Amino acid sequence: MNRPLLVTLGDPAGIGPEIVQKACAAARVLAVCEPVVYAAGAPGPLPPGEESAASGRAAYDTIVQAVGAARRGEVEDIATAPVSERA
Repeated sequence: MNRPLLVTLGDPAGIGPEIVQKACAAARVLAVCEPVVYAAGAPGPLPPGEESAASGRAAYDTIVQAVGAARRGEVEDIATAPVSERA
């Protein structure tokens, strides 16, 4: 069995969700790990391609929660999709 890899969506209004979906279905990824997608709830629908404080907060909150899971020993590895520094 492959090691689980916690994957965050990055900026939910950006390209992150699409990248994560494709990566988690790729045979070469599945050959080396078991991706587990992790996302904190956004405050509602976010328009794709539009940077906002809400999308930045959702990305930040997700990463903080993922790091918390790693510190508690729930996961060993984390990867995150792109985030917007401005958001």
